[in-house]
Amino acid sequence: MTHSLGVTVARNVLKAYPWLRRDLVAFVAIAGGNHGTSLCPPNSEGRLMSCDEVAKGTEWLERLNGPNSDDEVYQPARFMTIYDGTGTNDVAYLGPDYAKSPALRGAVNCEKQDQHNDLRINPAIINVYRKFVELAERRKTDTDCR
Repeated sequence: MTHSLGVTVARNVLKAYPWLRRDLVAFVAIAGGNHGTSLCPPNSEGRLMSCDEVAKGTEWLERLNGPNSDDEVYQPARFMTIYDGTGTNDVAYLGPDYAKSPALRGAVNCEKQDQHNDLRINPAIINVYRKFVELAERRKTDTDCR
C-alpha cells in the first residue's frame, strides 16, 4: 500500500528496477498524483521539489506513465487505486482537472468520497483494499470497490 507522493515514488522504483516486479502481487495506490496534483499546478516546478515531479504535464510523469499510459501498471500484478474522485473533498485533487488524476489505466479504480489522509485510515476503505490484496495473493481477481 502506498499513499500520496509515495504512490509515484513506488511506481518509479518499479519502473527503474523492473526485476522487483517479479515478486509483486498487488499494488494499492491511495490518492497518488499519477497525473498531477492541484497542489502543484502547471509551471510550479522549481518552487517545491516534489512539484518538479508531480505537477500535471511534467516530463517526469510522462516518463513514469509511459507512452499512451502503457507503464501505469505492471501485469501480472494487480493494481488498485483509491481516491476521492469528486474534485471537492481531497485538497490534493481539487477541481475537475484533477479529480481523476490518481486513476491508473489497467487498475481497479475505486472512488471513495473522503479526505486525502482519511482515504488511508477509514476502516471501510481499509477493508476494500485488504480484500483486494488477499484475493490477489490467492491469484483471484477482484474488481469490486465495495
